[in-house]
Amino acid sequence: MANPIAWRWGVGFREKEIIVRRSRKWTQTVGDFFKEDNEEGNQLLQENVRKAVEPMWMAEKTGYLMLNKEWDLDWRAMVQATKLVDRKTMDLSDFQTTIYAWHADYEWMVIKTAKAGGSAKEEQGRQKIVAFKEALTALGKESLFFRWIELVQFESSGPEGFGPEQQKKAMVKAKELFEAQGIDFDAFWEKIGGMDGMPGMDQD
Repeated sequence: MANPIAWRWGVGFREKEIIVRRSRKWTQTVGDFFKEDNEEGNQLLQENVRKAVEPMWMAEKTGYLMLNKEWDLDWRAMVQATKLVDRKTMDLSDFQTTIYAWHADYEWMVIKTAKAGGSAKEEQGRQKIVAFKEALTALGKESLFFRWIELVQFESSGPEGFGPEQQKKAMVKAKELFEAQGIDFDAFWEKIGGMDGMPGMDQD
């Protein structure tokens, strides 16, 4: 039977890991997400998927920490996928953020979102997050990285969304966080190439 021990035993510890998540029982209440009058089910599906692929959220999680009340991990699939990479059948870069949904009439389908699909923008965002975290870690301020993510997630979860005005408010608070840690906020961002491409901080 597939389980966390079998996964870790079969894969070991790696710098990069392939993570496969599957929904828990909440999907049983979604119903037919193709029906226009199923607003509640559609909203539940979109909201849970949106949170699950949020780049800022994924940046602070290892695969094991992605276990929550909405999502489980598919241990067997993760082992099989890793073996495909080890055998050179597939490359690690072939595994991008992809969302699959099951429908009784159409079977497996891919859900396209702005935050998934392996786009150039997604890769740019991933690289920017890594550069951001590494720069803070080099300063001995890694905890500030997680406080930043918490701040952005909190500000973006409001009913107004995360438009320009909300982003400005978040920036003011973030600057206060940095300065309280003795870091020049503007100089820091200039050093890592600005905020261009930072997930959640643009409105394309």
